[in-house]
Amino acid sequence: AVDYVCATLHMQGFARIYKPEGFTPNEADKEAVKARGQEIVGKGLAWFDGVLASKPYLGGAQMSIADAALFYLEFWVAERLKQTLPAHVSAHYARMKARPAVAKALADEGLA
Repeated sequence: AVDYVCATLHMQGFARIYKPEGFTPNEADKEAVKARGQEIVGKGLAWFDGVLASKPYLGGAQMSIADAALFYLEFWVAERLKQTLPAHVSAHYARMKARPAVAKALADEGLA
């Protein structure tokens, strides 16, 4: 899960959304590159939504490093792109934000 978040959703999806020029030299192609990034992120979030349908965290009852990796992606989608997260991913995002260490980190970084 960590590798999928970092190597696929971040480096392939969000990189296309935020830095399309890294994927095409043509200005006319940038919107298509961004759309492909949205598609990659959307597909990944849908997959995680299915995983989280039956458990609170990716590994089950306990939070893991995979949840932390997914959290930063959830943050980017919800807070930076202002898009709606799938239902179970949204519930995971809320659980993560409610964790005292996460709330403190967000506050310390001026993101809360």
